[in-house]
Amino acid sequence: MKMTTTTMMLGVACLICALVTLGSAISPRFDERGYNLLADTHTARSEFNSWARLNGRSYASQEFGFRYNVWRDNAAYIEHFNANANASFTLAINEMGDMTLDEVARIYTGLASAPAASLLAPAVEVDAETEERVARQQPSSYDWRNSGAVTAIKNQGSCGACYTFSSNAAIEGMYKISTGQLTQLSEQMLLDCAQGTGNLGCNGGNMEVTFSWIINNGGGVNKLATYPWTGTRSTCRYSASNNGAVIKAYRRATSGSESGLMTLASKGPVSVGINASPRSFAYYSSGTLIDSSCTSAGINHAVTVIGWGTDASGHPYWLIKNSWGTSWGQAGYAQIGRNSNMCGIASMASQPCFNADCS
Repeated sequence: MKMTTTTMMLGVACLICALVTLGSAISPRFDERGYNLLADTHTARSEFNSWARLNGRSYASQEFGFRYNVWRDNAAYIEHFNANANASFTLAINEMGDMTLDEVARIYTGLASAPAASLLAPAVEVDAETEERVARQQPSSYDWRNSGAVTAIKNQGSCGACYTFSSNAAIEGMYKISTGQLTQLSEQMLLDCAQGTGNLGCNGGNMEVTFSWIINNGGGVNKLATYPWTGTRSTCRYSASNNGAVIKAYRRATSGSESGLMTLASKGPVSVGINASPRSFAYYSSGTLIDSSCTSAGINHAVTVIGWGTDASGHPYWLIKNSWGTSWGQAGYAQIGRNSNMCGIASMASQPCFNADCS
């Protein structure tokens, strides 16, 4: 049957409409600046003062106005964003509510690119064919918390050592899976000791550099109870007698491959890099983060993948553990969109092993 010009035009129009609808569903950052600063009212000042007290904020008189205005801008943006019926997730004011995005990135992130391979311990590479095969064999959802392989949420504070928390979360989980023992490990030890070759204390570092340092220096990480977090780099006090886990190697997934990430995640928690720059990440609260502006460019933060699944709306996701305390996200956790390398989550995935060949 021949199509008339009118029928063809209607078909094209329907297609465009469908694409627009799909685009809004996967790109919830609609009309980025389409909101007004929260009005300076008695209610707004009261809410800000309550928030400041709750989060231990105290300002000099000359700083109060600036922080109040930043908080009002963030609050207005969050209210505007949450009014978007197409968004797959929600935002909320958290302990970073009075900070600009530049401040959040400078203070709370700190992931550096890995140096040349010659400067790292040899990684066990997972080949693409194996990644695809193993990924197809996995269940539709899994949460390593249900296996007792995830320790409590930690808080890095104002030290940009996210890489130490991501590294340890992966080691803690893999050690539990291997031995049956879940032991909290010391990020402070890694901050003090696992430095050089790109690791710069609170000024940033990399998980592969951290794994390499551990492997090249006896393989041990001290227990948190013997080496507590202070958030300031100091003299290395590592003691093998206080080890909570010992690793022998680490493996790396193909960069950008979510099949590769799935292959590692099927074995246990995985250290990954992520783009934490967008407001959608900084103030994430619930749902599955799907944001077209959260690309793989500008990866600057380290978190840990601890599972995967699909939400009630049919959005597949990766489950991550962050190191920003329990006031962020879903009590410290988040769901990041899966199958599109959302926020670059599959671009830098690695995992510690307890055998030299990662068998």
